[in-house]
Amino acid sequence: AVGFAVIIAIVSCYEGLNCRMASVEVGKATTRSVVYCIMLIYAANLILTTILFAPR
Repeated sequence: AVGFAVIIAIVSCYEGLNCRMASVEVGKATTRSVVYCIMLIYAANLILTTILFAPR
């Protein structure tokens, strides 16, 4: 759970700090952040599941 929280924090801070100074850009940055977080958490979950539950 901590790893997923780190992914969310890093992506959200990166997108939030790199958006332009316009109200429209804040919404776009938020949407991009959510989409990237979902994709990265899904990928991290897939990798962890493959490693932890690999047949031996």
